[in-house]
Amino acid sequence: KVDLARWAKKYNLNFKFPSEFPIKTSRALRGALAMREFKLEIPFIEAIFCEYWENNNSKIQNYEGMAPIVKSLGVNPEEFEQLCESDKIRQSLIDSTNDGIKRGVFGVPSIFVGSEMFWGKDRMEFVEDELIRS
Repeated sequence: KVDLARWAKKYNLNFKFPSEFPIKTSRALRGALAMREFKLEIPFIEAIFCEYWENNNSKIQNYEGMAPIVKSLGVNPEEFEQLCESDKIRQSLIDSTNDGIKRGVFGVPSIFVGSEMFWGKDRMEFVEDELIRS
């Protein structure tokens, strides 16, 4: 917790360690994949992170808790939930997880630039260097 607070202070980020930690993330992960269908994956992820890590909202682990975010992005929450629970999205999460395992992912954040893996928030300068080189 102390290290997280240091990083937040360094980058002037609003950060609160959630009172409920860890939470079940499979629905939010499927939600990100579902939002990819609407080209809203990044705004969805940013909103989910903000709700959990800034607003201490653990309800985002359930569809009801994600509904305000989904609505704010212009997507029907019922349609969103159906898509999240679809075989297509479920399989996509399984495939992404298996791909990460095959590539050697062992934790988060893991970032790939081509086939080169970088692990940890303190490796972003190395990621930037690799992006410039490639």
